Amino acid sequence: MRYIYQKHFTDQAGNIVASGTVTVYNASTTALATIYSSSGSTGAVSGSAVTTGTDGFFNFWVDTTDYSYISQSKFKITLTKTGFTAKTYDDIEIIPAIEIASATTRGIVQFATNAESLTGASTSLAITPDDLKYSLTNLNYTINEGEGAAISSSGTTNIWSTDGNTVHITGTATITSFGTAVQAGAWKKVIFDGAATLTHGANLNLQESANITTKANDFAFVYADTTTLFRVIYFNGTSPQHSSFSVHKNGTNQTTIAPSTWTKVTWPTEEYDTNSNFADSTFTPTVADKYQIKAQVKFVTADANARVEISVYKNGIAVQNNNTISPVTTPMPVSISVDVDANGTTDYFDIYVHQNSAGAKDIDGTAVYTWFQGHKIN
Repeated sequence: MRYIYQKHFTDQAGNIVASGTVTVYNASTTALATIYSSSGSTGAVSGSAVTTGTDGFFNFWVDTTDYSYISQSKFKITLTKTGFTAKTYDDIEIIPAIEIASATTRGIVQFATNAESLTGASTSLAITPDDLKYSLTNLNYTINEGEGAAISSSGTTNIWSTDGNTVHITGTATITSFGTAVQAGAWKKVIFDGAATLTHGANLNLQESANITTKANDFAFVYADTTTLFRVIYFNGTSPQHSSFSVHKNGTNQTTIAPSTWTKVTWPTEEYDTNSNFADSTFTPTVADKYQIKAQVKFVTADANARVEISVYKNGIAVQNNNTISPVTTPMPVSISVDVDANGTTDYFDIYVHQNSAGAKDIDGTAVYTWFQGHKIN
């Protein structure tokens, strides 16, 4: 936009001065200003000077593409003519000063360029939606998210009612809903401070469609499939994500396995136990999940046509069995492999054997022949 400045050039006595030279500078400098001869001219006036008419009148225009509203640019004018005492006028306001907009004041808004949007150095420039899209697409800086106020667990624990991208949930109540999200597609990060129970159902879509009992420091991503149905990606924060063990008898035979009696096999030597879940010849996993249990036991001898059996026991009850029949009196191995569910708290697993020879038999303690292993499947 262009603004005009116009005036009559007169001498000290007030007489009209024709054919005088009017030179325009930036205020308080000797730098020539950019001026135009009309509101529609395309090129700036050479030398930033205009000549007064026979009536002493002159005018020129300045453009807001050269001078900003925001900076409130001002100008200096020098009036000269041979035989005339020169006049200088400084700090002339041609473009009207408009107050800059703020959070509390109306005024003009100046928009940032794409480059300025990326640097983020200005506190006064605005950006358009297109600038915002450009910035997010090309941003190479960290976005530091905030943490909201903690929320007490309840049937409907509205995690969207607090500010911040992360929220702590306290207490031990049963949770069936996470409230109402602002929109489908919204995310929230949740940290549990206690033993709350998440219930799979109409509002919570939990992994393996199973309820979850949380522990302190457990973590979840909550994604809003709709504003009221939430997909929960859950991470155990206190137990290792992998649990496995391997044990054997370290060369010591287990003697006098009575016939027709189920006998627990002992395992005195641990090769490894990644989560400290094996003790007293029993595996007690502390992470709720599915586990693969496998074992092999070799009898030093078995009678001809005798049956030797092996079983995985869960909580003192056989859950799977395998057996073989000895064709002649000979050393006889028997093995088993089974996938089991464990609740991570009270479930425990043992290996038992059974044989029906005429008398008691011994288990070979050699580590490569008799062993017990297990690991979490997921």
